Amino acid sequence: MSVIAGPYDTNYPMRETGYIGANDGGSSTAILLELANQLRGKKRAGYSVWLLWTDGEEAVKNWTATDSLYGVRHLADTWQKDGTLKTIKAFLLADMIGDADLNIARDTNSTPWLEDKVYQAAARLGYQSHFFARTITVEDDHLPFVHLGVPSADLIDLDYGYGNVFHHTPQDTMDKLSPKSIEIVGNVILETVRMLDQAGH
Repeated sequence: MSVIAGPYDTNYPMRETGYIGANDGGSSTAILLELANQLRGKKRAGYSVWLLWTDGEEAVKNWTATDSLYGVRHLADTWQKDGTLKTIKAFLLADMIGDADLNIARDTNSTPWLEDKVYQAAARLGYQSHFFARTITVEDDHLPFVHLGVPSADLIDLDYGYGNVFHHTPQDTMDKLSPKSIEIVGNVILETVRMLDQAGH
């Protein structure tokens, strides 16, 4: 089984500022809805794909290990206790993937072989120029799963506007996004899942 996840929440401390969260929250919600359309009715014997909308990613006050990732920390613990966790072959997180200038970073907190698989999928589709030109370390909704041994990859473009100037600001609006970027990431995720299925992961 693969899990494809994305946060739908926006920045809690900015709730009084008119913050929309078009990219940070909106783009991951949109891609999961379209992936649901693409996957509907496509059954594969022995392999399933779960879509997961996460909540409570953002810090209520200041980002710490205990003030962040509320939803996935609870879910990972629940799935560990009920045995679901050991059936997950890959956890793919899509976050902030709508930037018109798409540049998905390689995340050092992600599982290297799974990030390699994502890059192979991107290269097969001709989208490799949008992936892994830079390497960063990201604390995101994949971390509780990484810590419990689930192969995980965070597909995130944290360079949102030159110098990341739009992230967590009221300027995170629809005019900064591109449907093409969401399409590229969605196609790469679907190809990655297909490759994992074929490889028996």
